[in-house]
Amino acid sequence: MAPAMKQHQESLKEDVLETTVVKAQKLVEHEGCSHTRDYDNMTQEFMMTAIREYHACLCTKAPMPDHIVEMSLLDASWVQAHKATGVNLDRTLQLAKIVTSRGLQHMSADEDGQRGFLKVPLIQKIINTMWFTNKHNDSIRFHKHFKPFPYPALTLVLTVEYCGTYNSHLKCLQVFEEAMKTHNVLQAICMRLYEVGCIHSGTAPFSTLTEVTVSA
Repeated sequence: MAPAMKQHQESLKEDVLETTVVKAQKLVEHEGCSHTRDYDNMTQEFMMTAIREYHACLCTKAPMPDHIVEMSLLDASWVQAHKATGVNLDRTLQLAKIVTSRGLQHMSADEDGQRGFLKVPLIQKIINTMWFTNKHNDSIRFHKHFKPFPYPALTLVLTVEYCGTYNSHLKCLQVFEEAMKTHNVLQAICMRLYEVGCIHSGTAPFSTLTEVTVSA
């Protein structure tokens, strides 16, 4: 057989192997919810990748997702884990629940009137604590989701810090962005939050640090 033909067949074989669905091996049975650690090493690696991707997408795109959005984020995270690990893991209901249970549904908000806006030093401290504690954080590993610091994640911080509802703070950001769009102020603030966060984590930001001044 000609070397080129043999190489082509081997390449086709590799493609077939990459699309072969792999079943997770559960090694530990117990009462209550399943955990990633209950499965074999290959499944654990895949699941941890999917969970981190899902969490990054959740924080930066839809902190309070409905079921449709949740499933969409899960689909995207599963695809990314497949690409990253080379494993085409069969997505069971049990495995899907492990990923989506990492959601932020525990973040509650009351109906208090919103107070204050972009108290930058305090907001930066919260962001650093949640997403930029070290160079291994999701904000660094998945910087494409966090640069510039995303409005949904900023809204989540504002909701926790100042109470009010998530939607009310998101609307406030949108109104502020529209009012200051000529100067691109909110985008610059979010880039600054990201860059300072990177420095706090011990990682050089992926762009030159910019100075942003917001007038009272």
